[in-house]
Amino acid sequence: MNGSKETGKERRCDRLSDLPAPVIHHILSFLDTKLAVQTSVLSRLWRFAWKHVPVLNFQQSYFQIYSSFHRFSDLFGWISSCNLKTLKLRGFYLDIGFRSPRFRMLTTLKLVTCLVACGDEEVVFEPFSNFPCLKHLVVADCLCCDDSDTNTQRRIKIHGLELLSLKLECAVFDKIDIYAPKLELFSFLDYVACIRLSDLSLPSLDYADIGFHKVKQGFVHGEKKELIMLRLISMFQCLQNAKSLKLNGGILQLMSEFHGVWEDQPSPFTRLKSLILDFESVRYEHVDYFLKGSSSTSPNVEFI
Repeated sequence: MNGSKETGKERRCDRLSDLPAPVIHHILSFLDTKLAVQTSVLSRLWRFAWKHVPVLNFQQSYFQIYSSFHRFSDLFGWISSCNLKTLKLRGFYLDIGFRSPRFRMLTTLKLVTCLVACGDEEVVFEPFSNFPCLKHLVVADCLCCDDSDTNTQRRIKIHGLELLSLKLECAVFDKIDIYAPKLELFSFLDYVACIRLSDLSLPSLDYADIGFHKVKQGFVHGEKKELIMLRLISMFQCLQNAKSLKLNGGILQLMSEFHGVWEDQPSPFTRLKSLILDFESVRYEHVDYFLKGSSSTSPNVEFI
């Protein structure tokens, strides 16, 4: 009899709901946000559990009736009072409301295939200026857009005093300025014709992963060739503090367009200890360019 009653109690026991609230919130943080919100129908206990999840992960395709981030933020007005740490957005239009102080506690932000409104008159644009705690930022396949008819070049500024890692992948902006005194990891993938890194201040840089999409041989020519050459040298100088540097085949292919140039160029990589080259064939002059400025007695070279 007693054994039967205990079995019945065990069957009625909701072990998941009996977990401490922080554990429940941690579990929900691994779900897509739409699914996390749907758990509110399970019971009274779960009705508001999703509001305390420190991670939001949204795709615009989840919502057939929402086409802008402004309407999204109106729906989730509770964000301003919660301790949101991570926000992931895919396919959203991010208007001026995205820069509101409600996200001041964010430490991780990931934007994929988003349109970022830069306003009609902003020449220098700082979309992440209201995120003082931001440590990890990913911007992939994003565009800067405005409603003006002018062809004014717009420069995006990424100033993060606490930023530790930054990944820029095919982010289409005219120019990009970066000031991140604590940044340790920098990843950059772009199209060869659009080298837009202008001012970088990365004194704490440990690891840089730089790559271009591969192009046809002879793609760079004429005045454009000289311009890209200067931009490439400038970009290397901005990465001079890197201790470990990885380069893909696209950037090495681009360097091969400038025969004999790199032998005479001084290398800015004084702290380089590790060089990783992702290419089937590499010119000696390219390897020598990156290593000849290093203070390390035996820098490591790895071919992938």
